[in-house]
Amino acid sequence: MNNLPVAAEPPLRHCWFSPFPQPSACLLGLERAGLEMWPGDPEAVPPGALLLYDAPDAVLATWRQQQASPPQWQNLHQGYQLLLGLATDRPPLASWRVAGLNPHGLSDWLSNQAALLPDPGFMPKPNLLAALLIRPLLQAEPKLLDSYLDLELKAELAGGSPDSNYLARLQSQLSPGALLAAWWQPCTEAREEAEQTLLQLHQVQEELEQLFLADRNKQQQINALQTSNQQLEEQVPQIQAELEKANNELAVTGNGLAEAQQQLADVREEAELTLLQLHQVQEELEHYFLLSRRQQQLLDSHEQLELRSERLLADLINR
Repeated sequence: MNNLPVAAEPPLRHCWFSPFPQPSACLLGLERAGLEMWPGDPEAVPPGALLLYDAPDAVLATWRQQQASPPQWQNLHQGYQLLLGLATDRPPLASWRVAGLNPHGLSDWLSNQAALLPDPGFMPKPNLLAALLIRPLLQAEPKLLDSYLDLELKAELAGGSPDSNYLARLQSQLSPGALLAAWWQPCTEAREEAEQTLLQLHQVQEELEQLFLADRNKQQQINALQTSNQQLEEQVPQIQAELEKANNELAVTGNGLAEAQQQLADVREEAELTLLQLHQVQEELEHYFLLSRRQQQLLDSHEQLELRSERLLADLINR
């Protein structure tokens, strides 16, 4: 029996991977480009996958927004080292560049159909509080800074320059006024959030009051219906008694109606018989009337004959 070679599953194309949490703007750009996060082992990321990284201060700021516990510096260093080891088939790309890319341009670049358009070079300003925290860490752990700078040298810069002066760029932003404003901003945001929450609380309270009034009105309607129902239930025995009485009266009336109908039938029959007899009597009367009239005519004729006989007899005598 021939042992046929089993074809290996094709690697997942158009996926992305990063050991660091990604900002929402980057995730939105990845979604628009149709990219999915690599769900498997970080050591088995397929060739051609999009590798994402960011500056240490940006990683720390995003980590603070999305994770419950802070990272160790080893986490950052290991993440950069992992990306350096994976960046053999395709150069990694900074997360902040993804948000400004055209989704089709990113897809074409991943498919080796086109190069990325030249980047205007506006690198985002560092998060001041994160920069203030990350600067002494970079100074104490040079390996972390070296890993980031090495990754910048391997990255796709879209025509830009590597972030070789990262520490100097951080230092240029850490003025006392900017730090004070950055430190004060959470208080302002918290105050605005508290005001917004209070406004929402008032709105919810008004909605609850409306719901309470509506519920109370419904309860009053329910109570009124229950009272009406109870009154109707109390009237049921009386109505049943009246109905039974009406049925009895109807039965009696029905019996009387049957008797009346029988009497009416008897009377109608008797009336028809009487009418028949009346017709017979009327016919007899008519017969007797005609007979009487004939007799009267005969009587009149007899009287006339007698008168005539008398006159003839008188004439004979007088002769």
